Formats: sequence, C-alpha cells, structure tokens
Amino acid sequence: MIATVTTQPAEEPVTLTEAKAHLRVSDTADDTYITAIIKAAREQAERFVNGAIVTQTLTGKLDQFFNEISLPSGPIAGITSISYIDTDGETQTVDSSIYTLDAPQRRILLAYNQEWPDTRCQKNAVTVVFTAGVAVADVPQSIKQAILLLVGEMYENREETVIGVSASRLSLTAERLLQPFKIYR
Repeated sequence: MIATVTTQPAEEPVTLTEAKAHLRVSDTADDTYITAIIKAAREQAERFVNGAIVTQTLTGKLDQFFNEISLPSGPIAGITSISYIDTDGETQTVDSSIYTLDAPQRRILLAYNQEWPDTRCQKNAVTVVFTAGVAVADVPQSIKQAILLLVGEMYENREETVIGVSASRLSLTAERLLQPFKIYR
C-alpha cells in the first residue's frame, strides 16, 4: 500500500522562532521563505525515516483485503476508517469491531473469528484512512535538531550546486540524528 497525506500537520515540529534563532536571523524579511523551508525540511526528514514525524492523516488504497494490512508509515496513532466498494459497486464502511490495530507493527489484523467483507474486483477497492505521527510536544529533540540542520542547509545554499561543497541527500549529521527513527520496509 502506498499512502498519501490527505491532511497536513496542524503545526511543524520546529517553530519559525526556533528556526530564526538557529539561522541567527533577527529581521522578518525572510519569514515566509523560512516557514516554507521548515515544512520542506520536515518532509525531507519524513522521507528519510519512512514515517510521519508529526500528526497527519494519510489515505492508502488496496485492490482487495488481506488477512494482514501493512501500513506504510508510522508511528500509527489510529485508524480513522476502512471503506470498500462492495460487489454491487456501492461504497461501504467496515465496522471497527471486525479489525484490530497493531500500532507497534504498523498493521491492521482481523479480529478473532471475523472475515473481511467481499469487495468488487477492481483497482483501489479498499481505502484505509489513518493517522500517523506524534504531537509536536512529543517529537524527539534529535529529530528537531536534524530539521534545523536541514533548514540551515536550505537557507544557506539556495541553489542546487555550491562550489567547494559536496552534494548529498542529507548531511551526515542529520542522517545520524534521524537514523534511530528510520522505519525499514
């Protein structure tokens, strides 16, 4: 399953004030730009760890139900809904008593003695809406620091190539800060 973000985080793990202090910027001329690169840095960190950093809603699609549904992002905060297209072509919602969430393993399992409903044989017949990430207050400091490093790199080096600097996906320090949170699929 590939999931897309359908509701962005309400706030970023790093504030504009924190980013400006890190950048040693005191005026407001670049506030809009800095706000944009905070979001971009968080998104880049999320791609590296293969998971959501702050609470956001994601939607994933499957062609059919499986005994175990693996969720592609984490940490998982909860399942909002599971819907499907029935054999008559109507969209139905699965009762939450039919399944259980194994959040640490990022998977949805059938509850004891339950069966998934029959779906129409078509692409994307099953839709899973779930919440992943943690509250901003619970984001580990090492993730915040990695985001600040990425913000600093993007602010200082606004072009793709900088003479005398080797290009990489993430700085080694940012990778080291994020590595403990990486989800391997």
